[in-house]
Amino acid sequence: MPSCYFLALASDSSLDRDTNNFSLFKLTEEMQITISGTPPQGPVLPIELHAYWMFEPGEIGRSFEFQFLFEKPEAGVKSEPIPLQSDKKRLRVRNRGLPVLPNGEFRVRTQWRAVGENEWHLEPQIWPVEVKRVQQLDSEAPTNT
Repeated sequence: MPSCYFLALASDSSLDRDTNNFSLFKLTEEMQITISGTPPQGPVLPIELHAYWMFEPGEIGRSFEFQFLFEKPEAGVKSEPIPLQSDKKRLRVRNRGLPVLPNGEFRVRTQWRAVGENEWHLEPQIWPVEVKRVQQLDSEAPTNT
């Protein structure tokens, strides 16, 4: 079964072309978001989600998909399914953009399934993140003068 062995949220990353190693910058465990009006829909926050996967020999080349889960006791948010297929025993996935989440403490996790199957398999790796949304008051709104 595919296995997520590393999960992180970061502001930015860089891939070294000589060594094929990723460097993650500004690992994120807390976000303060200023919202004015209705929050936009979709992945709009400039955060990268990193999920690193391992595959058994019989899984290499097979089609899987996974989702990022943003869990908290009273609610949760799921990403759209993301393709997960590798021709090697390891695969690093970097997904750019995070949806605007409500206030609270979340556990970011992943779940996967084989393409065409209904059952999702939850991975144990978590990344904690606290979201603090601040509503911008009309009197604080920028003006054009």
